[in-house]
Amino acid sequence: MRIPLICIVLCMSLSVASGEELFTYGAFLKHGSVMLLIDEQTRTILDANQAAVDFYGYDIDTLRRMHMGQINILPDASAQRALQLHREAPTQYAHFQHRLASGEIRQVEVFTWLFERQGRKVRLSTVRDLSAGSDLIYLLDRVYTQDRFAEQIAGFGHWTLDRNSMRIFLTEGAAAILGIGDQQISYDELHAMVVPEDRITLDHFHQNLLEFGMRSEQTLQITRADGKSAFVRIFASYDPFTNVLTGVINDITEHTRTLDRQQHQATLFIIVLGVLVVGQFVIINLLMHFRKLRKRAESNLQERETELSSLVASMQDILFVFDQDGRIRSFHAPDPESLLSSPKKFLGKHFQSVLPAAVSCKLEQALDEVNATGLPSQFSYSLDLHGQKRHYLALVSQMRGSASGSCGYLAVVRDVTTQEQSRHLLALQEKQFRALVENTQDLVLRFDRDGRILFANIAFEMTTGFAREDFSGKTLQQISFADDIEKLLRLSIEDVFTSGIPKVIEFSYMGMVELQYFECQITPEIDLECDIVFDSETALCFDTVLAVCRDITARKRNEDGIRRSHSFFLSLLDNFPTMVWRTGPAGHYDYFNSTWLAFIPTDVSTPFEGNINQLIHPDDYDRYTEAFWKAFHARENFELEYRLRHHSGEYREILDVGRPIYDLDDVFAGFIGTCYDISERFRAEERLREKDKLLLIQSRQAAMGEMIGNIAHQWRQPLTSLSTTLEEIQDAREFGELTDAYFDSMVSKSMEAIDYMSRTIDDFRNFFKPDREKVPFCPEGVLKRSLALIDASLKTHGITVSIEHLPCQHGRVSGYPNEYAQVLINIINNARDVLVERHVAHPAIRVRIEGRDAECMLSIEDNAGGISTDPIDRVFEPYFSTKGPGHGTGIGLYMAKEIIEKNMGGTLSVANTREGAMFMITLRK
Repeated sequence: MRIPLICIVLCMSLSVASGEELFTYGAFLKHGSVMLLIDEQTRTILDANQAAVDFYGYDIDTLRRMHMGQINILPDASAQRALQLHREAPTQYAHFQHRLASGEIRQVEVFTWLFERQGRKVRLSTVRDLSAGSDLIYLLDRVYTQDRFAEQIAGFGHWTLDRNSMRIFLTEGAAAILGIGDQQISYDELHAMVVPEDRITLDHFHQNLLEFGMRSEQTLQITRADGKSAFVRIFASYDPFTNVLTGVINDITEHTRTLDRQQHQATLFIIVLGVLVVGQFVIINLLMHFRKLRKRAESNLQERETELSSLVASMQDILFVFDQDGRIRSFHAPDPESLLSSPKKFLGKHFQSVLPAAVSCKLEQALDEVNATGLPSQFSYSLDLHGQKRHYLALVSQMRGSASGSCGYLAVVRDVTTQEQSRHLLALQEKQFRALVENTQDLVLRFDRDGRILFANIAFEMTTGFAREDFSGKTLQQISFADDIEKLLRLSIEDVFTSGIPKVIEFSYMGMVELQYFECQITPEIDLECDIVFDSETALCFDTVLAVCRDITARKRNEDGIRRSHSFFLSLLDNFPTMVWRTGPAGHYDYFNSTWLAFIPTDVSTPFEGNINQLIHPDDYDRYTEAFWKAFHARENFELEYRLRHHSGEYREILDVGRPIYDLDDVFAGFIGTCYDISERFRAEERLREKDKLLLIQSRQAAMGEMIGNIAHQWRQPLTSLSTTLEEIQDAREFGELTDAYFDSMVSKSMEAIDYMSRTIDDFRNFFKPDREKVPFCPEGVLKRSLALIDASLKTHGITVSIEHLPCQHGRVSGYPNEYAQVLINIINNARDVLVERHVAHPAIRVRIEGRDAECMLSIEDNAGGISTDPIDRVFEPYFSTKGPGHGTGIGLYMAKEIIEKNMGGTLSVANTREGAMFMITLRK
């Protein structure tokens, strides 16, 4: 049943996808299958064919006005999952339960296809009744299962390429071969999985199928989604009528790799067989030769072999023996790792076939030179061995036999990498040192004992204007250098030659542009290979001195600038409008700026003498002293508030901010600080505290008014019950039915109502009792207690309250439970008022208590449509109300935020949700 259904929907879908004008009622309204056209956005039924009218039992006009939610009776969660699958793919199967006009429920299978029609997205849904044909479905499912099992066993799978959407639909076997979890893939994604060298082959294969339409096959190498390489063989055919390509994909990775291994093994077998044949041939020839010479050379050969073996074994060089034709006969290598390849790969072969071209060319030139001169020839070369560059020196010579004829060549190869690296490093260092001396901005000179200039760098030439040929080998006096500088340098050089102690001098020189200052260090150039005898007249073993003169003009200018800046900043600090003080490392005050001194009375002796205690208020002095010395000894920042006597005679509030200071050597140098007159701020804070007290009183009064209303709601029922009881007693007396038992029951019923009213008063009295200290409490318990106080008011307005919570033991917090209850009641009452004001049809308040790792969060959400204030946080401002004039004080939420954030260390925030507003209270556990 599923295969014909797929064909029907696929053919119609291809027609729809090819253009809106191809969608006709000839393929839709008159088709025998149940078909619906559904708006993708609203899920309303746009049209239905006659088969749908017959199946559902509704007339065509009724169907066109219906919503899919009226037919589909699956639970919301299941329907949403199926709907999400439909939206994620252009085509999708899904199973639903549809209700017919008769009320009968049918199990149906729906295949949908998404396309655009008249500018909006529409789904063509074909509905198949699963209630009938169960046997056929079972048979088809069994065939489908057997087909999937065959795919798993044989390693193949089926695929279908829709040329309109260029998407490939895969069976499970095909998806497993490609290593993907989804059974749909685009052609571009498959194209990217094919290795680059096979992508052109895939394109030609695809094009040939479209042009000739014949069945074809092709082998490709792909990279699976899991990163593994695989070989696949694709069998395909093309149906031009449906514009669809179908085929089979087969995993031939193991088969391909087996063929490669067999080919490699065959090649290796041939090579080994050839080597064995050659080896046997060589061995036979050697045996025949040794048999002829054994008797006359056996003793000499053994002796010479022993000596040669000992000599070769002791050598650290690599030896190679070549025959006259250049083939490698034997070798010696103390370290086998130093060879380019294993002996099996080069013994018996010509050196040109085993050595790199550059080395082979040099060896051939050396052999030609040996043959021409009869003398050994030497050459060097480099190789990359095991990732490192190695340098070698080779010596090639002839090997002569007993008849003084050449029998081959001997090459001795020595690893000179260390020597080459040392030579290169030495040359590099020499180049670097010369570049350093020549490119430095310092003047570098070398003098002998007679004061002659042996060397001077380019900086000396650029500074003095002398050319190198003008001063080389001459004294400063001979080149007419400045007399005062020449004398200073000459005497200093003589002093260094006499004492052997370096000397530093400073001088100024009028250069080519400006007057320059130099600091010159003259040091002896000691010969490290000289033997110094300290008890003789020639104890100082050096013949030259070095003079390095650095231009310190900028430093001189900076020092002068620093002196001027120091004076400027001292003046700036002294006249700074803020009071500034400083102490030394012992804690004694050593500086007050003029602003500080102008603040204090003029009749007080200078505070440098330790009389600051005369200025600090007596009640603050001990606290100031303790805090100051504590911060001083800890060498940490501090802030102090105390009262300091003003020159007007009054004490003013002072904020004193101190910081430790350190000198350039990071040594503690004392403290520096600033004092600010905060008297006005202090008075403003006092006024603010008074304002907060007033707001708290107003909040309490507002809450009390709310509670009185709640008490009235709570008392209304017991008062009614009490009134009814009294009327019943009066009626019983009038009709003569007032017995003692009846009277006692009526009295008991009245006392129950009175007790309930008394408990209500106690509950409200406990609510208004302030908490004196923080205690652990459960937010859920406080919530239930608070709801009990206002339950009657909520029920009067038909407001339902739902609670979603975690167990109490996971959400206990520390705070003030009565104040917490006041916040909850305030927020719930606000939600109640706005629900009543906006006449919400089904008013509801949802409370959620959620315990996290270190926090407990309680959220209160209503469905009244939200808060329109922008920004929304303005609802927490004092005297701000959204209820309009005369309907709200604007202090309830302000006090709630103060209680949660300042008194209990939590957070209170508000946000609009899809249905209304949600207040979130977060407290730490």
